[in-house]
Parts: sequence; C-alpha cells; structure tokens
Amino acid sequence: MKTFYFILGLLAATNCFSQANRKVSTFVSFGANKTLYDRTITNNKGGPGLGLQAVVNTNTLITPLLEINAALFAGTKELYLTTGGKPIESKSDVLSMYVGPIFGATKRLFISTTIGTSLYNNKAHFGLRPSVGFYPSQSRKWTTRVSYTNVFQRDAISKESFGYLSFGVGIKLF
Repeated sequence: MKTFYFILGLLAATNCFSQANRKVSTFVSFGANKTLYDRTITNNKGGPGLGLQAVVNTNTLITPLLEINAALFAGTKELYLTTGGKPIESKSDVLSMYVGPIFGATKRLFISTTIGTSLYNNKAHFGLRPSVGFYPSQSRKWTTRVSYTNVFQRDAISKESFGYLSFGVGIKLF
C-alpha cells in the first residue's frame, strides 16, 4: 500500500509541475510607417505605429493570425481640393484590424497575408497586408516584421489606393 501512495504522490507532483503550452501567443509591437503612395502623400508621409498580434498555436505550418494596429501619420497637412472645391482629407491616424493565415516557413521565419479593415476619417476601408517576419532569438520571444499595407479607398473623390510600408519590433506578452 505504501508503494501505491508513493506512486500516486509522484504522479500528482509530476502533473502539478508540468506546464501546458499556451493556445494563443500574443505580441505587442512598436514600429515606423512610411507612406508609399496616396492622393495626399505630402500630408501623411509616415510616422510611428503600435500593434498587437495574436497567433493561435497549432501543430501545423499554417495558423490563424489576428492583427490590430494603430498608426500615426505626420506631414505638411496642406489643404487639397477636388475640382469641385471639396476638401480632400488627410490621414493623421489609422486603426487597422486584419485577420488571415501565418505560414511558418522555418522555425524562425514566417510569412503572412491578412485582410481586413482600416479606419480613418470616420470611414472604414478594405485592406490587404502581406508581411514577412523573423524571430531573432531561439525562444521566439522577440519578433521583427516588415509589412506592406494596401488600403482600397474607393470614394466619390477618386479610386486611388493608399499604401504604406511598416517595420516593427515586437515582444511576446504571453
């Protein structure tokens, strides 16, 4: 009977000190944005950004990704007018919510393509964001990422898209 209790205690202790893998990895990132093209490019040349990425941990090469990003754009903030005399608003802050797959090409290199919405000037616009990232450390607690964002701003003024490049460094929260 002592052997039974010893084995039972040993199994309970082993189970208590083991650690389960987390279902979701969350990263907070800080970065910089550079506008590549826009109808008012001098008004929003670039600026800082803040992001939150959540990756569902699975044992597959392709996993789901959710990105929430905020970007501030600075520039000259000149007044642009349409041929009809209506003002064309510049972008000073952009809030983006994107979702899509992330592909782990290697243990430390990943590629993602997400789609979603970018909100600015009280309007929602559809967008596409491909990214390439790298984990600098083996523990995957840090990440670097380069993203290209294309926002389709289809409105009465023009059908020109808004595109910017982002570079970010992130740290794993949990």
